[in-house]
Amino acid sequence: MTIYGSPRGNLTNFLNQLDLILQILYNNKCNIICGDINVNYLIGNNRRSQLDAVLHKKVFLAQKEVIGTMTGSGRRASCKSLFQELGILTIASQYILSLMEFLLQNKEMFASNIEIHSINTRNNLKLHKPASNLTICQRGVYIMCIRIFNKLPTHIANLVGSKRTFIFTLRKYLVHKSLYSVEEFFNE
Repeated sequence: MTIYGSPRGNLTNFLNQLDLILQILYNNKCNIICGDINVNYLIGNNRRSQLDAVLHKKVFLAQKEVIGTMTGSGRRASCKSLFQELGILTIASQYILSLMEFLLQNKEMFASNIEIHSINTRNNLKLHKPASNLTICQRGVYIMCIRIFNKLPTHIANLVGSKRTFIFTLRKYLVHKSLYSVEEFFNE
Protein backbone atom coordinates (compact mmCIF):
# COMPACT_ATOMS: atom_id res chain seq x y z
CA MET A 1 0.00 0.00 0.00
CA THR A 2 1.24 3.50 -0.81
CA ILE A 3 0.14 6.60 1.11
CA TYR A 4 0.69 10.31 0.58
CA GLY A 5 0.12 13.13 3.05
CA SER A 6 0.16 16.52 1.34
CA PRO A 7 2.24 19.18 3.11
CA ARG A 8 -0.70 21.57 2.74
CA GLY A 9 -3.37 19.05 3.71
CA ASN A 10 -5.18 18.70 7.01
CA LEU A 11 -2.86 16.55 9.14
CA THR A 12 -5.57 15.57 11.64
CA ASN A 13 -7.82 14.16 8.90
CA PHE A 14 -4.85 12.40 7.29
CA LEU A 15 -3.80 10.81 10.60
CA ASN A 16 -7.36 9.68 11.34
CA GLN A 17 -7.49 8.00 7.93
CA LEU A 18 -3.99 6.54 8.40
CA ASP A 19 -4.99 5.14 11.79
CA LEU A 20 -8.03 3.48 10.21
CA ILE A 21 -5.93 2.03 7.36
CA LEU A 22 -3.30 0.71 9.79
CA GLN A 23 -6.02 -0.95 11.86
CA ILE A 24 -7.45 -2.68 8.77
CA LEU A 25 -3.99 -3.77 7.61
CA TYR A 26 -3.10 -4.98 11.10
CA ASN A 27 -6.26 -7.10 11.26
CA ASN A 28 -5.59 -8.52 7.77
CA LYS A 29 -1.95 -9.36 8.52
CA CYS A 30 -0.66 -7.02 5.80
CA ASN A 31 2.17 -4.90 7.19
CA ILE A 32 3.96 -3.31 4.24
CA ILE A 33 3.40 0.41 3.80
CA CYS A 34 5.34 2.88 1.67
CA GLY A 35 4.59 6.54 1.74
CA ASP A 36 5.39 10.19 1.84
CA ILE A 37 3.80 11.72 4.89
CA ASN A 38 5.55 15.13 4.77
CA VAL A 39 6.35 15.51 8.46
CA ASN A 40 9.83 16.86 9.18
CA TYR A 41 11.36 14.74 11.95
CA LEU A 42 14.32 17.09 12.33
CA ILE A 43 11.96 19.62 13.90
CA GLY A 44 10.21 18.61 17.07
CA ASN A 45 6.66 19.87 16.65
CA ASN A 46 3.02 18.96 17.08
CA ARG A 47 2.81 17.34 13.61
CA ARG A 48 5.61 14.94 14.50
CA SER A 49 4.05 14.13 17.88
CA GLN A 50 0.68 13.39 16.28
CA LEU A 51 2.25 11.09 13.68
CA ASP A 52 4.32 9.35 16.37
CA ALA A 53 1.20 8.64 18.39
CA VAL A 54 -0.46 6.91 15.42
CA LEU A 55 2.58 5.05 14.12
CA HIS A 56 4.32 3.94 17.29
CA LYS A 57 1.46 1.94 18.69
CA LYS A 58 0.51 0.29 15.39
CA VAL A 59 4.04 -0.40 14.13
CA PHE A 60 5.24 -1.67 17.49
CA LEU A 61 2.24 -3.99 17.83
CA ALA A 62 2.85 -5.30 14.30
CA GLN A 63 6.53 -5.83 15.12
CA LYS A 64 5.62 -7.75 18.29
CA GLU A 65 3.12 -9.88 16.38
CA VAL A 66 5.68 -10.78 13.71
CA ILE A 67 8.16 -11.80 16.43
CA GLY A 68 5.44 -13.87 18.11
CA THR A 69 4.55 -15.55 14.83
CA MET A 70 8.19 -16.28 14.02
CA THR A 71 8.71 -17.97 17.38
CA GLY A 72 5.28 -19.56 17.82
CA SER A 73 4.60 -17.75 21.09
CA GLY A 74 1.16 -16.50 22.07
CA ARG A 75 -0.23 -13.17 20.95
CA ARG A 76 -0.15 -11.71 24.46
CA ALA A 77 3.24 -13.12 25.45
CA SER A 78 6.02 -10.72 26.40
CA CYS A 79 8.44 -10.39 23.52
CA LYS A 80 11.43 -8.86 25.33
CA SER A 81 13.30 -12.14 25.60
CA LEU A 82 12.34 -13.01 22.01
CA PHE A 83 13.80 -9.75 20.68
CA GLN A 84 16.98 -10.57 22.61
CA GLU A 85 17.21 -14.17 21.40
CA LEU A 86 16.65 -13.19 17.76
CA GLY A 87 18.97 -10.17 17.96
CA ILE A 88 16.25 -7.83 16.65
CA LEU A 89 15.98 -4.19 17.68
CA THR A 90 12.64 -2.83 18.85
CA ILE A 91 11.27 0.33 17.21
CA ALA A 92 12.48 2.42 20.17
CA SER A 93 15.95 0.88 19.98
CA GLN A 94 16.10 1.50 16.22
CA TYR A 95 15.23 5.16 16.88
CA ILE A 96 18.02 5.47 19.47
CA LEU A 97 20.53 3.81 17.15
CA SER A 98 19.52 6.10 14.27
CA LEU A 99 19.97 9.19 16.44
CA MET A 100 23.43 8.05 17.49
CA GLU A 101 24.35 7.44 13.84
CA PHE A 102 23.15 11.00 13.11
CA LEU A 103 25.34 12.26 15.95
CA LEU A 104 28.38 10.45 14.56
CA GLN A 105 27.80 11.85 11.07
CA ASN A 106 27.40 15.39 12.44
CA LYS A 107 29.97 15.54 15.25
CA GLU A 108 30.80 19.16 14.41
CA MET A 109 27.31 20.19 15.57
CA PHE A 110 27.91 18.92 19.10
CA ALA A 111 30.28 20.14 21.84
CA SER A 112 31.32 18.42 25.03
CA ASN A 113 31.06 20.21 28.37
CA ILE A 114 34.86 20.55 28.55
CA GLU A 115 34.79 22.49 25.27
CA ILE A 116 32.26 24.95 26.71
CA HIS A 117 34.05 25.56 30.02
CA SER A 118 37.45 24.45 31.22
CA ILE A 119 36.28 23.27 34.64
CA ASN A 120 37.11 19.61 35.16
CA THR A 121 33.88 17.98 36.35
CA ARG A 122 32.58 14.43 36.32
CA ASN A 123 30.40 15.36 33.34
CA ASN A 124 33.11 17.04 31.29
CA LEU A 125 33.02 14.36 28.55
CA LYS A 126 29.25 14.45 28.20
CA LEU A 127 27.73 16.58 25.47
CA HIS A 128 26.73 20.12 26.32
CA LYS A 129 22.96 20.60 26.34
CA PRO A 130 21.93 24.15 25.48
CA ALA A 131 19.39 25.74 27.81
CA SER A 132 15.86 25.69 26.42
CA ASN A 133 12.46 25.35 28.03
CA LEU A 134 10.50 24.95 24.80
CA THR A 135 9.00 21.48 24.34
CA ILE A 136 9.62 21.76 20.60
CA CYS A 137 13.35 22.17 21.23
CA GLN A 138 13.46 19.47 23.92
CA ARG A 139 12.00 16.86 21.55
CA GLY A 140 13.99 17.88 18.49
CA VAL A 141 16.65 15.64 16.99
CA TYR A 142 19.58 17.78 18.20
CA ILE A 143 18.57 17.78 21.88
CA MET A 144 17.40 14.17 21.74
CA CYS A 145 20.84 13.13 20.44
CA ILE A 146 22.48 14.91 23.36
CA ARG A 147 20.09 13.46 25.94
CA ILE A 148 20.52 9.91 24.64
CA PHE A 149 24.30 10.16 24.30
CA ASN A 150 24.61 11.55 27.83
CA LYS A 151 22.49 8.69 29.19
CA LEU A 152 24.59 5.96 27.52
CA PRO A 153 26.75 3.82 29.80
CA THR A 154 30.25 5.29 30.03
CA HIS A 155 31.90 2.24 28.45
CA ILE A 156 29.81 2.80 25.28
CA ALA A 157 30.05 6.61 25.18
CA ASN A 158 33.85 6.36 25.40
CA LEU A 159 33.87 4.43 22.09
CA VAL A 160 32.48 7.38 20.12
CA GLY A 161 35.90 7.95 18.51
CA SER A 162 35.58 4.63 16.66
CA LYS A 163 32.33 4.75 14.69
CA ARG A 164 32.22 1.06 13.83
CA THR A 165 32.97 -0.17 17.37
CA PHE A 166 30.58 2.40 18.88
CA ILE A 167 27.67 1.34 16.65
CA PHE A 168 28.40 -2.39 17.11
CA THR A 169 28.58 -2.07 20.91
CA LEU A 170 25.53 0.19 21.10
CA ARG A 171 23.48 -2.18 18.93
CA LYS A 172 24.47 -5.12 21.13
CA TYR A 173 23.48 -3.11 24.23
CA LEU A 174 20.12 -2.11 22.72
CA VAL A 175 19.31 -5.69 21.69
CA HIS A 176 20.06 -6.78 25.26
CA LYS A 177 17.77 -4.05 26.70
CA SER A 178 14.92 -4.60 24.18
CA LEU A 179 13.38 -1.23 25.00
CA TYR A 180 9.67 -0.78 24.40
CA SER A 181 9.97 3.03 24.51
CA VAL A 182 12.55 5.81 24.58
CA GLU A 183 11.19 6.80 28.00
CA GLU A 184 12.18 3.35 29.27
CA PHE A 185 15.76 4.12 28.18
CA PHE A 186 15.75 7.42 30.08
CA ASN A 187 14.20 5.89 33.22
CA GLU A 188 16.88 3.23 33.70
